[in-house]
Formats: sequence, structure tokens, C-alpha cells
Amino acid sequence: MNKKLIAIAVAAALAPAAAMADITVYGRVHASLDSTSGVASNTNNLALNDNSSRFGVKGSEALDGGLSALFQLETGVSYSGTATTFANGNRDSYIGLTGGFGTFLAGRLPAANQFVYDSNLFGDQLGDAANFTNVGTPGRATSALHYVAPAFGPVTVALTVLTASAMSDNGLAPGKTSPGIKVSYADNGVTASLTTFSLSNGAASETKMAPLSLAGSYDFGMGKVSAQYVKAKTTVGGADANTTKVINVGASFKVSDNDTAKVQISKASESLSAASDGATMLAVGFDHALSKKTGVYVVYAKVSNDAAGTYTMDNWGHQSRLTVAAGEDPSGFGVGLTHNF
Repeated sequence: MNKKLIAIAVAAALAPAAAMADITVYGRVHASLDSTSGVASNTNNLALNDNSSRFGVKGSEALDGGLSALFQLETGVSYSGTATTFANGNRDSYIGLTGGFGTFLAGRLPAANQFVYDSNLFGDQLGDAANFTNVGTPGRATSALHYVAPAFGPVTVALTVLTASAMSDNGLAPGKTSPGIKVSYADNGVTASLTTFSLSNGAASETKMAPLSLAGSYDFGMGKVSAQYVKAKTTVGGADANTTKVINVGASFKVSDNDTAKVQISKASESLSAASDGATMLAVGFDHALSKKTGVYVVYAKVSNDAAGTYTMDNWGHQSRLTVAAGEDPSGFGVGLTHNF
């Protein structure tokens, strides 16, 4: 009886808010059992990983004058450690307005590496292309501002500004306001994007980072091909300090309505600041949809590092377990189960 009364009280308390705003609870639960090898420090090569599982609440409210208010609060969920935990604030969380002028958001948002899923067939799995295409730039940033202009046909333009505090919060203290732009095209199965940022720490001997990404894909119904080129240049006090170039290409093919085979190759060049630190990653996988919300998959990924390379295939969206020494060649096989709600 007490539980029923509590449930009724909670529903009554939430009813006015629900009437005023359109609120959605959503999330993704993703577990994979992965076996890895090729790394000397990894003594236990079998692990259960939670791979960017998440929980969120988002909503909107219609306002006067054709405006709408927007909000989203999203957190990562980890259940493969000692206990289930919520990683507060580590995913996109914002408040904003949208209308005829476009959409404006403020909060914790994708930053200088928002291009890492523009050509990525293995997101959150072993072989995630962002292990290579991230190129050391800040990911999600707090204290960020984001504006998306009204679409011009198939073209969308988005501007991101990382405030001085955002730069400091993401390791580029003392921080300097830094802008970025992303131009996207999508029509008739063709996508293309150009993303560039200018990041600076504002110090006397100024460190500047300038990532650039060009990506495109073509969906021909029974499959999809994609490609991406990323270049990241860093200068310190006006002098070149480092440059890294990455190429990522992939293809997926629908074997049936519920089954997709895919393959992807990522290649990082030798950087300006070091010799023989490049690498190549191969990922192959097979996805099966059990329903519109639930899926299973198998994946194999292998990295071939140059003598000084330390790239891995189990980081970024996939939960990281490996510490790779220079020249090691990590590989892994995984079986995963996903559910979106």
C-alpha cells in the first residue's frame, strides 16, 4: 500500500511538468565480452565492458513567438567495475533555444573532435575509428556554446565556441576563447562534412591546435562506403611542434534486412614530433538486429604499430583496458549486446 501511495504521489508531482513540456527518458545499454592479446602488460585478456552505456533525459517546451526551449541531461553509466556508477557530467548536457533563427545551445557539448563519428562503422566497439581520428584534440567540453544555422537545402552550418573557461577545463590552461565550424551536406544517400577548429591556450609561448577533418559517405541501399581525412597541427610559440595525419575508409553491406557485414581500415602517419610512431588498424564485424531496439554483434580488430607507435583498438567509445607499449600490436575479438530505449 505504501509503495502504491508513493507512486501516485510521484506521478501527481510530475503531471504539471509533463503537461508543460515534452520530456523523454532515453538511453543505451551496451555490454561486450572481449578477449584481447598482443600487449605484454595485459595479464587478464578477457573482460566485460560497458562501452559508453548512457542514461539521459531531454525535452522541449513551446514558447511564444515561434520559439522552443530545449534541454538535455545525459550521463554515462558503468556497470563493469566494482559497482554500477553514474559518471556525472561526462556526456552532452545543455540548455538552449530554437526557432526561425536556428538553434542555440550552451553547456557540455562536443568540441574540437566532433568529427570522429563522421566516418566510423565501429563506434563504441573494438576497432572504433576514433582511436585514430581523435588526434589528441579535446572531446566534449564544458562551458561550450553551439549554434546551428537554419538549413540551406541539404547544407547545414554549425558554429562552436569554446570559452576561456572551457579551454582551461579541458587541459589547455590558462585558456583562450577558441572557435570552430562544421559544414555538413546530406542528400540522396550522400553525406559530406568539413570540420575545422582553432584552439589556443593563450599562454605567453602560445600553444595552438588546428584540427581539420574532411569526411564523406554514400549509402547505396544494400550497403555504404565512407572515407575520412584528418590532419592535426600543433604549434608552440609560432613554431611547428607536431602534425598528425589520419585516413579512415570503411564499407558495410546488408546481407539481409537484419544482418550487416562491415570492414574498416584506419591509418595514422608518422607524426612530426617523433619517428616511426604511425600505425594501421583493421576492423571487421557482423551486426544482427534482434529488433528495432536490440542487437548483437561480433567484431575483430587488430592494430599494427610502427616501432614507436602506441595506438590501441579498445579505447574511445569502447571501454579501455589495454596499456600499449611502443611497437606492440594489440588485437581483440568481441561479442556484444546492445539495447536502446
